[in-house]
Amino acid sequence: MWTARLTLFALFLLSNQPAAAQQTEHAPGGIPLLSQAGIEQLIRREHITSVEQLLPQLPLWYRSSYALAFHSRSLQEASYSNPRVILFGRTGKFILTFNGDPQQAGYDALELVEFADADKTFRYQEIQFPRAGEVDQQVSFSGLNPPKCTACHGTHVRPIWDAMPTWPGMYGERYQQHLSAAENEGLARFLNLQPEHPRYRYLANLDAWRSGELFTPSHAAIYNGTQNESPNAQLTLLLTRLNAERITHQVTQDEHFPEFQFSLLASLSNSCAALSDYFPASWYERLQQSYQQFEQTDGIHLVQQQQRKLSREQVSQSGRLEKSSTLLDFRFIAELGLQIDTSEWSMQLEKNAADFSAIDSMQQKLEQRLLTQIASRDSELMNAWYFHAYPDNNKYCRYLAKRSRQYLQDRPVPTLPVWTDKSSGVVRLLAGSDPDSDPGNSSATGLLRICAACHTTGVAPALPFDQPELLRKKLAQPYSEQGSLLATILYRLSENAGARRMPPTMNLTAREQHTLEQYFSSLGRSELNHQ
Repeated sequence: MWTARLTLFALFLLSNQPAAAQQTEHAPGGIPLLSQAGIEQLIRREHITSVEQLLPQLPLWYRSSYALAFHSRSLQEASYSNPRVILFGRTGKFILTFNGDPQQAGYDALELVEFADADKTFRYQEIQFPRAGEVDQQVSFSGLNPPKCTACHGTHVRPIWDAMPTWPGMYGERYQQHLSAAENEGLARFLNLQPEHPRYRYLANLDAWRSGELFTPSHAAIYNGTQNESPNAQLTLLLTRLNAERITHQVTQDEHFPEFQFSLLASLSNSCAALSDYFPASWYERLQQSYQQFEQTDGIHLVQQQQRKLSREQVSQSGRLEKSSTLLDFRFIAELGLQIDTSEWSMQLEKNAADFSAIDSMQQKLEQRLLTQIASRDSELMNAWYFHAYPDNNKYCRYLAKRSRQYLQDRPVPTLPVWTDKSSGVVRLLAGSDPDSDPGNSSATGLLRICAACHTTGVAPALPFDQPELLRKKLAQPYSEQGSLLATILYRLSENAGARRMPPTMNLTAREQHTLEQYFSSLGRSELNHQ
């Protein structure tokens, strides 16, 4: 009898819940609601024409997990009072973003990111709703990974999300540090607006954001083991796992993976020693030279990336970052043996910067995934692996070295590739490969394609970087607080621009920056001569 009463009471509660809370989490046909196809079906079926109408249709648990950006370099602008919301749910496999001020760029659009389990890829999509007053306009759905997305997210599309311990522009900019005065003030304004805001009022779990322990756990919580990770750290954890799946899939599907599988696995083990042990003795001299070049280039890129990342910090300005995890040996073998460009493996905003720092070790995750796959075809591997933590660390590593040399003994020594970005023509060279030891030796033409990729596609303010004559006529015109368009461009290329330095997704070398400065200055002088 008591059970029956409970059941009836539960049914009564359910019948009085809003429609959104009762809805199934699948669209018709069994398509998950939290997917690009599911959201499109929902919008079409319910005739949804705005972000505000869509949000209450999403599950409450999904609207409880999100990060907030008060400064954004995406297609959606952000501010302290009206931040960009990044909904990521429990797994991070479906991310939905929006902002909150009609005056902000991207206000009428949703950005969707879905991780496809079938081929371990990230897929981006933009949904554009009609603007206020545009009653005759229809909701438009972009194709997957449109050019305006790949311009920043790369050819092999990956999320752009900073590595620990800092997330410039996000509330909780530094890991487990107290919010700055600017963040506290901005967050308070946001929380005051939230209950009556047409969009933010649908966000759940606001009590956590009002708590002082969301970003900085108390001593009691740490002692009792009850502290929760901040939203930024949670999203880092989820994306790191998915990115490990993406990288593992790309590596293991390569035609040359069987030849290099054991050396790749050894490069991820903390037990195994020098990489030279896993290659034929005849490779040693060439291998050492290539490795030194790769290591030097990696160091240059990492220093540049850390400088750029520090300049992007809005409130912290700590002046230092922790030592980064770069997966140097693993990436070296992937580039040398598999001829895979690893410059877009990291999720950093700046390309070519291999920083994989995270709560969960990316190295460990990759090792676990590779070990599982290789062991399914090599029955002796796991028997050897059981000894990987023994004090002498010999049996496992000796086995990997033996098997690696067996596969490679009759193979010619490969050379590190020189990569050219297909969209821009920019060449990524290794340190030591040109007289100035300057990676990224590029012409102005190739670099201009990077500028045009954003400024001629609607991603950034329209500027004709692909039309020199038209650009020349605009360079002397007033443009910003720096003065003319030419002065603005030169300022945005310099270190003085800080978080606003251009291009946003690439570390320019000194030579590349000088090449662009010379080009624009020369074009500006030619316009003066025409006047």
